[in-house]
Formats: sequence, C-alpha cells, structure tokens
Amino acid sequence: MQDDFYLRGYTRALAMLATRAPSTSEAGFWAASASGAVAAEVEMHASLLADPVMADAAHASVASPTTRGYVNMLQTMTAYESYAVGVAAVLPCFWVYADVGQRLAANATLPKDHAYAPWVAAYDDAAFRDATTQAIAIMDAAAEGADDGTREAMLTAFVDATWYEEQFWAKSYELEAWPVSTRE
Repeated sequence: MQDDFYLRGYTRALAMLATRAPSTSEAGFWAASASGAVAAEVEMHASLLADPVMADAAHASVASPTTRGYVNMLQTMTAYESYAVGVAAVLPCFWVYADVGQRLAANATLPKDHAYAPWVAAYDDAAFRDATTQAIAIMDAAAEGADDGTREAMLTAFVDATWYEEQFWAKSYELEAWPVSTRE
C-alpha cells in the first residue's frame, strides 16, 4: 500500500519535470515516465493485492510518515528547485529499482506464479533499464551545464532521495504508521 501512496506522488513529480524540461525530448521522456509509472504500477498493485497471501495482510489507509516525507521532498525538489536538482531527486527511484530488479532476477529463484515475480520482471525489463539509462544521461547533461552550487544541490537531492528509498522499504516492512490518528 505504501508503494501505491508513493507512486501517486512520484508520478506528479515526474509530470512536474515534464513541464519544466528544457527540451521537448526531455519533456516527452518525463511525461511518458509518469504515464508508464501509473499504468504499470496500477496493474502490478492490483495483482499483488489480489493475491491470497496479500489479501489478509494489513493495509494502511494513509501514507506513512516516511512515505509522506519522501513524496513531499520529491515534489518540492521538482517544483521549487532548479530543473537539474529535480532530475537528481527523481533519479534514485529509477536507478535503485533497475539495480534491485536486475539483481533479484539474476539471483532469486521465484516461481513464475509467485506474487512478486511480476515486480521483479518489470524492473529487470530491458525497456525499464533503457529508461533508467536515459534518466541518468539527462541528469549527467544537466550537471554538465550547471554551476558548482547547482551540482552540489543535485548531489544533496540525489543522496537524500537514495536515503529515502532505503527508508521507504525498511519502514514499509516495519509497517510504520503515524503514532496518532485523526481518523477515529
């Protein structure tokens, strides 16, 4: 469920980059990435949540503190910082998923009917790896044209987003929830 909350915000961050991109090719890339994230993930989430093992699991009704913090950081970086900093902020999601998907596909022996097999296949897919390579190239080009202060801000955004990626999965696994609820 946290991935669903995250992807709603991440898609908006990608769409924001599309509106701020300096070229039509980059705008098209980010717009297609936003659209692709929605389409692929909605299908994957529906499949996962329909799996009998997952059907009985607890499902959060709101984004966890970490998920909300990560999404807010991404949306802030893409809306209010320079385009280059926004690109650096969204890149870890591409890169981490491509790396983990490739590693799991190479090292895990999941039966084809395992609930997470489609997830691994999606992130090990050649098209996703190509998109990741393209996102890296966009960031590299943005960094080449940036001044030292912007490159430092890009590095900070990239490191922060990478930290959030790790925390997102760790806190989701721990079933992190808000310590107080306003939904009673």
